[in-house]
Amino acid sequence: MKKIISLLLIIGLLIGCTAKPQVSFTKEDASLTVESKTINPGMKYTTPLIPNWVTFTELTSCAYKGNDKVYEYDDFTLYTYSDGTDDYILSIELNSSLSTSKGIKIGSTKEAVLKAYGEEYTTKILNVIYTDGQVNITFLIVEDKVSAISLNYRPE
Repeated sequence: MKKIISLLLIIGLLIGCTAKPQVSFTKEDASLTVESKTINPGMKYTTPLIPNWVTFTELTSCAYKGNDKVYEYDDFTLYTYSDGTDDYILSIELNSSLSTSKGIKIGSTKEAVLKAYGEEYTTKILNVIYTDGQVNITFLIVEDKVSAISLNYRPE
């Protein structure tokens, strides 16, 4: 009987110690499909790739050449920067109705985020951040629920 119990404990230990499949973050995970068009941080943004914005703001950039542009849509806000010639997507902030490429939206649980994007993330204050080094997706987690989502690009 002791051998059977020992065997069951060893089997349980081995099953519990098996590696969980790792979900690694790629820049494609930070893409968003809107009106049949896929956009992602860092891509060239030809205006108006997605028409019908609600408000548009253009400001002189304090960090890049040219002007920064902000397009506010019903479901998201898109920020661009210029390299002096072309505009590129710097950040996309999702509103409550849109979900990420992996189905996470405002109101999803932290557990759902970890299941979709994996355990390889960093935490800064209330933010759970997945990155490939240049592109990241940030989830603001309050009381174990997603309160905000942003897809971001860090120009070199």
